[in-house]
Amino acid sequence: SDNFFATDSFALAQPFTFALLFQQISWTSTERIYGDTADTQPRLFQSATTPNLAFTTGTSITTSPTLAVGTYGVIFGCGNGVASYIKTNGGASVVGDAGTSTIAGGIQLGCGGSTLHSSIAAVEFMLFPSALTDPQLITAQAWMAQQAVLAGISI
Repeated sequence: SDNFFATDSFALAQPFTFALLFQQISWTSTERIYGDTADTQPRLFQSATTPNLAFTTGTSITTSPTLAVGTYGVIFGCGNGVASYIKTNGGASVVGDAGTSTIAGGIQLGCGGSTLHSSIAAVEFMLFPSALTDPQLITAQAWMAQQAVLAGISI
């Protein structure tokens, strides 16, 4: 489909944290779920084998556990150099060096240039201009869970 969400242009340096409540409708390696509107860095994408997801701001870190195709879930990612992380559904964070790229040009869901668009159903997307603390992550996870209830889906 050619329907996607895109913001106006803006720039955001690291650290930043994103949260996305969504469903993978289908899975194809390297297709982009979220990224900047230039389809450069940072981005969340389908990686290696189904249903793996990876987050990169120059170097990739992969989710564990992953989000199965056809199910809704919440992905958190933090771009913060060597202290970057990605986590699924409130599970343990996978911490690593995701790189140092910044958001330039805005945010696009289902992005991927002309050929790498992912097939997703997005419910809620949040972007924070900081690395969230553990209490802040718990609050954001609770907010996303409430959004799922309001949308009539389970995560």
